Amino acid sequence: MKFGSKGGYTGVEFTVSIAIVAILAGLALPAISHLFIKASEAQTLKNGQTIALLASYPMEDRKNTADTNIIGWPGTNTSFAIWVRSLTNAQVTPPITRKMIAQLFSAPGVKFQDFPEYVEGKTAFRIYTTSKDSRADTVLLSTYNWNAENSGPLSSKNVPYGDRGFIVVRLGGDAVFYSAKQATNASSFFGTVTKNVRP
Repeated sequence: MKFGSKGGYTGVEFTVSIAIVAILAGLALPAISHLFIKASEAQTLKNGQTIALLASYPMEDRKNTADTNIIGWPGTNTSFAIWVRSLTNAQVTPPITRKMIAQLFSAPGVKFQDFPEYVEGKTAFRIYTTSKDSRADTVLLSTYNWNAENSGPLSSKNVPYGDRGFIVVRLGGDAVFYSAKQATNASSFFGTVTKNVRP
């Protein structure tokens, strides 16, 4: 149908229609972007909880059998890299694969590197030294933009989530997303925190 013909659209009407659609799309984009961010936060929270759960199974076996060859909490190993590698040898069902490990320790903006090339910071999470005697509210891991040992303003250079907020998982298994405003006094939320496990 030609513009300006009887019963059809004029050029002005068509232009106005396109402009309205563009405005509506512009209004919807921030909301859609926010949904994607919330979805990624939820996935990272879930990943953190899964890591804590995976760590708890062999730790219980180690504690109950006194078998020191069984992987324990990160603090029972000499480095984070060794602890992560040991997860793939843990006696859990279904077995933990290297691909699963890579997915769990990745998040938006951070792709976990394979074990031989692992270097500090190439993971979504910062892991903390813990033991069987640690309190349930002791931090097990946090996203890399926040450090439970030196809590303060978030690092916008580290990912995921930059200075928007950070995720913490405690030994009790609970995972929480805190806002940037809570970063400066977040150390009061948790139990004892000891040194990071470093590669």
